[in-house]
Amino acid sequence: MTEQSLPGKSGESTKTSHPPPPPVSAADGVSVGGASTRKRRRRRTWRGRLGAAAVLVSLVLLAALVLPSVRPGWYRPLNPTSRAVLNHAQEAQMSILALRNEAQNPRLRRITWRITQNQVNSLLAVTYQGADGVSPRRHPASLVRPFVRFTDGRITLAVLDRQWPTGAVLAVGIDVQTLTGATAPLAKIRIDDLHAGLLPLPRSLLIDRLKSMLPRLGPSLGRIIAVYAGSGYARVMTPQILARLAALLKGKPFPLELRVNHRNIVVQKLQLQAAHVDSRGQRSPAALTIEFSPP
Repeated sequence: MTEQSLPGKSGESTKTSHPPPPPVSAADGVSVGGASTRKRRRRRTWRGRLGAAAVLVSLVLLAALVLPSVRPGWYRPLNPTSRAVLNHAQEAQMSILALRNEAQNPRLRRITWRITQNQVNSLLAVTYQGADGVSPRRHPASLVRPFVRFTDGRITLAVLDRQWPTGAVLAVGIDVQTLTGATAPLAKIRIDDLHAGLLPLPRSLLIDRLKSMLPRLGPSLGRIIAVYAGSGYARVMTPQILARLAALLKGKPFPLELRVNHRNIVVQKLQLQAAHVDSRGQRSPAALTIEFSPP
């Protein structure tokens, strides 16, 4: 009998069959999906960083525009047309002239001179703006309404700069200390900060500017000294004061001593005080006090 092929067991076909593809493992699926997820995460991360950078730049620009226009609460320049301001400005001038006369008295061994913050600001208001409230031509038109603030061991000089779009108050803080020296007291005066409104600026901007201006300050400084002390004092004191200013800009202590008429003016005390109530319960205004021995 001719043998007939029997069908395969369990219904297997007699046709040649290809092996089924290997099953995709769960680990392989995670690998493929993870690469895609990481790419999306990287895209989201870069977009987030760019967005954060854009927000930061926007905040910086906003601060640069808004903060300079905010005027400090202590900045209160005086009205030069006020009768009280005119009287206080006259008091300041008389105080300076009295100091000159006392300094020329050979019988005096020590002089204590005091000027208040209000007197200084009154004199500044009248000098820089005049009784008609108009800035004199000899002063830069962009810098108006100067103001000085005295606090303990610190003086702040401020002026309104019209070159800023909204007008910014430029303020520089100066720390003043008196140190005990070997032969004479030393002054340590440091430019501590610089602000445009409430926006802090690098101190180097002002220091570099003052250094460049220092060689040109001699004539104007000499004229100021000549008005209050005489041309003889101006010729001798101007170069000495310029040397002290140069040391100040370098941040170095300098002696509180000037050579005048073959004698030395030695400053024994240089004190800045804020307004306060003294030991007797009386209110004392903010003031600058200088104690020195005349030549």
